[in-house]
Amino acid sequence: MLYKSSLCFGLALAVTVGCNSSSGLPTVPVTGQVLLDGIPVSGAEIVFMNKDRREGKPAAAITDEQGNFKLTTYLNPKERPEGALPGDYDVVFKKLEVLSGTAEEMGGLGNLQTMPQGNLDKARKARQQATEDMLATGKRDSEAVAQMPTSEIGMYGEPLPKNLLPERYSKAETSGFAVTVQEGVEPFIFELKEQE
Repeated sequence: MLYKSSLCFGLALAVTVGCNSSSGLPTVPVTGQVLLDGIPVSGAEIVFMNKDRREGKPAAAITDEQGNFKLTTYLNPKERPEGALPGDYDVVFKKLEVLSGTAEEMGGLGNLQTMPQGNLDKARKARQQATEDMLATGKRDSEAVAQMPTSEIGMYGEPLPKNLLPERYSKAETSGFAVTVQEGVEPFIFELKEQE
């Protein structure tokens, strides 16, 4: 009987502190809204980046039609528990325009005509994996970063999507938003401004 009580208490404690993943990391629910000049921003990516980039895990979300978000913490490609780990974060925002069509249709350099589809898919997966690895570790792998495009033209000559939010919000150093996540945190309201 004592064993059952201890087990039930342990489970209740895990639920109370928000142990939302099989990894046992204690995340807490984090929600909120993103506004630009008072108008809800839909389809924006919001990322909570640990102040100490060497510790913790980043948390991210995409805003809905009303600008609302609910964070998940990136542990690995298959495990993204709801919420964020308690701690101090810088907050960054991006909303990329949606591009459609092939690189060639969008004015690319024609590299896709000679590249087999399997190689293109492999390159896209490698690029996505490099990005996920950087998010998971909080570190920037110099080789992965060197392979990422730094101009307005992608690796196959296609135009890169533009950030539809003011660029200052996409970098931790210039976003102007820093928050503390702790148990019982209220929803965050982030009010972005088109003009400084």
